[in-house]
Formats: sequence, structure tokens, C-alpha cells
Amino acid sequence: MSVLDDEQRLAALSALEVMDTEPEPAFDAIVSAAAATSGMAISMISLLDQRRQWFKARVGLEGPNESPREHAICAHVVEQGATLEIIDALDDARFANNPFVAGPSHIRAYVGVPLVLSDGHTVGTLCVLDRSPKAINPAQRETLEHLARAAAALLDRRRADTSPTLDAVAANSQEAMIVVDFAGVIRSINSAAERLLSIEGERWIGRSIAEIEADQRSGSLERALSNVLISGERRDCELRVRDGDSASKRVVVSLVPVHDSGAKLVAIACVVRPRVVEREPTKGILDRALGVEIDRIASAPRDASHDSIDQSKVLLVDDDPTIIHLLRGALAEFEHVRFASNGSDALRIAREWKPGIILLDVELGDANGLDVCARIKADPEIADTPVIFVTAHDDILFEARAIASGATDFLSKPLSPARVRLRVHLHLRMRAQLEQLKQTVLTDELTRLANRRAFQAAISRECHRAASTGAISVLVIDIDYFKKLNDTYGHPMGDACLQSVAEAIAQSVSRPEDLCARIGGEEFAALLAGTEEAEARSVAERIRAAVIARAWPHGASPVAPHVTVSIGVAVRPKQSPTRERGAPTPAALVALADEALYRAKANGRNCVEVSVVATS
Repeated sequence: MSVLDDEQRLAALSALEVMDTEPEPAFDAIVSAAAATSGMAISMISLLDQRRQWFKARVGLEGPNESPREHAICAHVVEQGATLEIIDALDDARFANNPFVAGPSHIRAYVGVPLVLSDGHTVGTLCVLDRSPKAINPAQRETLEHLARAAAALLDRRRADTSPTLDAVAANSQEAMIVVDFAGVIRSINSAAERLLSIEGERWIGRSIAEIEADQRSGSLERALSNVLISGERRDCELRVRDGDSASKRVVVSLVPVHDSGAKLVAIACVVRPRVVEREPTKGILDRALGVEIDRIASAPRDASHDSIDQSKVLLVDDDPTIIHLLRGALAEFEHVRFASNGSDALRIAREWKPGIILLDVELGDANGLDVCARIKADPEIADTPVIFVTAHDDILFEARAIASGATDFLSKPLSPARVRLRVHLHLRMRAQLEQLKQTVLTDELTRLANRRAFQAAISRECHRAASTGAISVLVIDIDYFKKLNDTYGHPMGDACLQSVAEAIAQSVSRPEDLCARIGGEEFAALLAGTEEAEARSVAERIRAAVIARAWPHGASPVAPHVTVSIGVAVRPKQSPTRERGAPTPAALVALADEALYRAKANGRNCVEVSVVATS
């Protein structure tokens, strides 16, 4: 039997409940990063079931969101369980006549990495494609494999993200409740709803909730459902529903979206009330349903990598003391909550305190909340902080402006404490998951140091922070005659050597504001913030001595019987305004460090050379 048709593999895919789901930001971010990393025009997350390949996320390719499985190049990756690279598909007899190659898509280059779940089952691929022959380099391949592992981890979490608690709440509720999926398909009906609508619940499971509407032409429920999906907020609609087989009655249906810990929409709770019934009982049951979800999110296991985000810090920004009091009460469980009543204080506190999340009023005394949000998102130190608008606005134009300013979500007035807690917990969890994904993408798998991408981002930030007068130093470190070591002892020994050198570098660069990275095969770098020449030279010598102290054997080295490193240092000294020369550029600093490294190698290796940016 083919691996593709293995029953356990298909069962693992089915358990994810991911096929035909809506797009999700985390998966979209992965395919965008894969395309940018590889230089390919197209990137997709492709999942394969019994008969088709379906794209969870994609960029660069229009058309249907699925194709027959027999046409899927990705099927070969799943079968083999290994990365597949095709430089030119027309030159490969297996794929030259494939519809994606010979047809209007004109695919020529392809790289596919298997998506392997934690239980070992391969459910699909992360693939990049191009319409011209193209190859990727080892660093690009390594990054694609990191991204594929991140995508598989996100898929793995779906198995723990089911929401049976909502069905349990509905079953035990005295209110008439119908639970539907995001497409409006009924998954459970409680006995109160059966009595109110005079229906047999079992006969309605799997049918569209729109069918309960007596006048199918009005489409009231379908419109309300669409508004919930677009806005992410509760919607109420009044309509006539079937009462048994013929008669009808007028009711109010409240549709409330329920999300899992990854902010994925898992269900919609539909509370049905006779039109004459007051709203307060419904609000109570909805708040209890939301409370169940809050408890589940808050008690979910946290990954250690989430610890870089202080999720106990919440910043509340509103010039209405009543709203501040209500929000503080809703978030009483949070240990650290600060307040601001105007935009300037909000920005100052956000930059100094770095909260985990910000709740921001749209109308402030001294500023427009949209402008404050845009300024938060423009500051690289706090740009990742989720901002939830607290607003009385309820129109699509405002939502478009808010999203453009960087808003994460909306809370509509009058505020529901349960909804406030739910949204805050959801977005803190989402931020932590995205932080974990970012760390995965920016970490070198072998050495656990930062990778080249992370180093480039960090040096860009540091150069921006240093502006025109700050000091900054860059070290480029190269293992001497590493190729000879690989040829003599083999690649496993070479990998172990790389890990040992990485540990020596990390232990020698001890300040938290500094960064150590592996930027090439045997090449490392260190970024030292605010560091002048003497200290930079001292750190470089400390690294060189630490590598020697490990006495890693290298019998093929002309320099010493053990592993040594050569180090080039580039220093941009602190400058006074009177001799300002402009902000240092990352490329210039790295090039200067490379020049110093070249001199160190020319001088016999196992030494440090320093270049200093001219200041006059």
C-alpha cells in the first residue's frame, strides 16, 4: 500500500480538522517567509488526503485551491518522507508531463519539504516553486526546513484545540442553543432548542442553520453569519423560524463566535430566544460559555520560549474613568496593569514598560487612537504588541482604517467583561505562539545560536538605534581550516565541532543585549551594542582563548593540533555631534569586519585583527 493511502496517516490528517478551513495568519506568514527566503515566486502549504492536494496557505499562484492528488508533485515528497529539489522539471522524466509543468502554470523549479507531525505521520509539504529553472543554496534549504517544522508544529496544536466544552455548556443550558461550525453547519442542538423550535435535534445535525428560517428568501441568518465571520463580533438578528412542519414563530438569534487558544474560530454559539424574552438571561449563558473558553486558554500549557513576553502586563488607555474601572475589574487576574488617559502617556509607558497587550480607546483627549496605534506599530521595540481598540464605532470604513493603523482586534461598547477577558487571553496566546514561530525561524538548528536572518535583523535594529553617534562593534569569526577537519574526521565530527565553538562564543559574549549567530557553514558573528574598540578586542580575544581551551583535536591544521579561530572586528566608535558622520550601515560594518578577518588569515590565523570606522 502507498504511504499516501496509509490509514494511520489519513487518520492523523483527519484528526487535524484542517482541510477546507479558512486562511489563518500564522500559516500565511510561513508561506510568505518561504517565498522570500528561497527567492521563488510561489510558495504553498499543501496537504494530501485520499483524492486531492489542498492548499492551506499559498502566495504567487491563483486559481482553484486544490488539485487531483495524482497531479501533485508534493505527493512524491510525502511518499519519500524527504526534501525534494527539482532545478528544472522539464529535464526530469517524472514531471515533464505533469499538468503543473506542461500546463498553464509552467512550473519549472520546485523544492518541497515534508510536514511531519509529532507522531511521525507526514501529512503534506511546505513547497516553493518558480516558473524558471532555479536552485537554492544550503542556507535557503535549511531555512525552508525550519519553516516546515514550524508549520508542522502549528498543525500539531490543532489536535489539542478542539472545543467540546462549548457543546457541553449548550447541552446543560436552560437557554435554547445551537452550536454550528464556521460554515454554519449544525453540530449540536440542545433540548431547549428542540422544544422551542419543535424539532428533533438528531435530524438537523449536519444541516445548515439557515434552514431553520421560515422565509428562505430573506437570508437573514446567512447575512448574520457572514457578519460574524468578517467582524469576529457577536451579531443578533430577528426572524421567523419554522415551528414544526408548517407554522412559524418570530425569534431573536444571537450568534457569538468562539475561538480556540490559537485564535482560530472553532464554533459559533447561536442562542435562540422568543422575541418577547429579555436579553439578560442570554447574556448570562453567553458569558458562562465564554468563561469556559477563558479557563481553557488560561490553563493551557505554556512553552518555555513564551517567557520572553511578560503576559502579566496590560496597558489600559482611555480618558473615561468609568471605562478604565470596568476594564480593570474585567482583568483583575492580571498582576500588572497600568493606565494612561492620553496618547502621549500611552506611548511613553508602552516604550518604557513594554506591556504584553494594549487596550486603546479610539477617542482620546490629546490624540486620535488610530494615530497612537500607528506610532506603536512604527516603533520596532514595541511593534509586536497586540493593540485592541475599545470603540463605539461599528462601520466597515472605521474597521478598514483601524486595521491599516495596525489594530489587532476590536471591543465594542458597551463592554462585556467576559468578552474582554476572552479577547485579551486569545491575543496574548497568539502573540506567544507567533513569538515561538519567530524564534524557530530565526534559530540555527545545529548550534542553537541565532541564524543569519536573525543577525541581519539585529544589526539593522542596532544601527538604527545607534543613529549617528552611538558605538557599535561587529565580530566575524571563522574556524581555521574547517574543511580539512571535515575531510579528516567526517561531517558528524565537524557538526560536533561547530556546536563546541558555538558554546565557546556564547559563553564569552555574556551581555543580554549582545547577539551571537552562525551566519555561514563555519562562520559565526557577534554583535556588541555600545562597545568601543578596547572592549571589542577584549571580547574577541576571550572567544579565541575559549576555543583553544576546549582543545578540540585537529590534526590536519597547519596552525595547531587543535581547533582555532580567526576573528575580524569592525568598530564604529561613539561620536560627538561635532564630528557626526551619519548612521552606520549594516553592510558597511560587516564588510569592514570581513576585511579585518582577511588580514587575520593572512597573518597566520588564530589571531584577532581590528578595523575602526574613520571619525574625521
